[in-house]
This record gives sequence, C-alpha cells and structure tokens, in this order.
Amino acid sequence: MAQYIATPSWLGRFFTRIKQVSIEQNILVVQFRDNTNQQFILSEFNNFSIVQNSLFSAKINLSDDSNTCISFLKK
Repeated sequence: MAQYIATPSWLGRFFTRIKQVSIEQNILVVQFRDNTNQQFILSEFNNFSIVQNSLFSAKINLSDDSNTCISFLKK
C-alpha cells in the first residue's frame, strides 16, 4: 500500500514520461507511461530530499549520488 502518491501536473503531461511517483514503505517508486518502474531505496539517500514548488508544478530533488530530479508534479 502506497503511503504517498504524486502524479504529473497538467504541464507535466506534455513534458514528462512519468505516470506517478509513490512511496511504498522504504522505497520511492517512479512509474512511467510505458509501464516500467524505477525504484530508489530511501535509506540510500545521502541527505534529506527536497520538494520544491514553482508556479505551475513541483519537483523532488533526491539526494542520491546522481542528484536525481523528478519534476512537473502536481503541488
């Protein structure tokens, strides 16, 4: 059961392949429109992740080794 679910904003529907982002126990799951998933284990992050809101959408900056950014999410 997902603890948190985020979907793309109206702008994100045009500019991202993401279908939804969810947190399930200790894993962040990014689900794409082509029904593939990418998983991030939360305990492997170097620091706290940051959620930033902009005028039209929100983004999550993950503090992993590659500085992953998931953008165009609903606020």
